[in-house]
Amino acid sequence: MATSMFHGSEGRSNVVSVILADPESSLRSTIFASREGLAVAHKVDDAFPQQAVKVVINTEAIQPGDFVVRSVIAGSLRKLEILAMDSTAEGLKRLLTLVAHEAKMYVDLTRIEFRNGDTMIVPADAVVVATFKGN
Repeated sequence: MATSMFHGSEGRSNVVSVILADPESSLRSTIFASREGLAVAHKVDDAFPQQAVKVVINTEAIQPGDFVVRSVIAGSLRKLEILAMDSTAEGLKRLLTLVAHEAKMYVDLTRIEFRNGDTMIVPADAVVVATFKGN
């Protein structure tokens, strides 16, 4: 679960706590950015048995078309949570283009929900910031 959101370029950085995997459920997730240098993940050791990270988002580096998202699959539920994007909505447009091959059910400025399935949504050309370990 992401604990904060950011949609703009004011400020220096934003820190978001994110669960990457929960062994007590089927939740798995991966953090993606539109390019290198937008986000860095730091492991949270005291989240055991969950796998968690704190993601530091470099908000000053966000340009039109940029985004940082968490791709989530829990059972057959699939979604992208938008952790950060440029304030012009170009990031959302770009993100929708990168996942155009997937059937979308719902879109707003905080998330994109997809039809149920058994594969995680991976935006084409996005950079992996953090991912879960194991199955």
